[in-house]
Amino acid sequence: MDFLLDALTDWLKEMLVGGIMSNLSGMFDSVNQQVADIATQVGQTPQGWNGSIFSMIQNLSNSIMVPIAGVILAKMFLDNLSSSVLRLCDARKLSYEAASERCALSSRYFGDIARGKTAPTILTLEKLCVGFDLTPNDLLLPSTIWREMSFRKPMPVMQIRCFHFLYDLTGFRVCPQCGRTMEREYQPYCDHCGQCLDWNAFSKATIILPQQ
Repeated sequence: MDFLLDALTDWLKEMLVGGIMSNLSGMFDSVNQQVADIATQVGQTPQGWNGSIFSMIQNLSNSIMVPIAGVILAKMFLDNLSSSVLRLCDARKLSYEAASERCALSSRYFGDIARGKTAPTILTLEKLCVGFDLTPNDLLLPSTIWREMSFRKPMPVMQIRCFHFLYDLTGFRVCPQCGRTMEREYQPYCDHCGQCLDWNAFSKATIILPQQ
């Protein structure tokens, strides 16, 4: 009797385990297939995924967006060049005639460049750089951006300013950019203007004594 019960129990176990395993195996096969399908779709290029939409967007980009971007960049270039030329003429107290003569350009053409009414050629840009004795970066970059970039170039600290303190003198380092005194030695940047500092030649710094 016990033999029959054991055989019946084993048969039921095998049937239940086999059913569960077949269901789980089918479920995982379905999940793996779906993951594989998603990976295939994700790995496609935009053109392979939907060629018609990709071609439409590409045509719009080439026929509309690229020309608009070119016009915007050209306008920004002309504005920067115009403001730079006007700033240089004002700083050096040059008239259009005097500046155009220095740059070997006609005064009318130079005036159109200064007012942003014409786009200069590469040869004209070379003449402007030679006439004003500037690099292309100095000429084309806006003054605010160029000034911010110049603060990143280390400047040597070469002055120590002394002050009367009680019955003695005390000295403070002087920022080479803003001319204000700094309390700490060998700090990488001025705590007033942000100028990057170079301390390699500080041992040869000039001592400025207080005025009597």
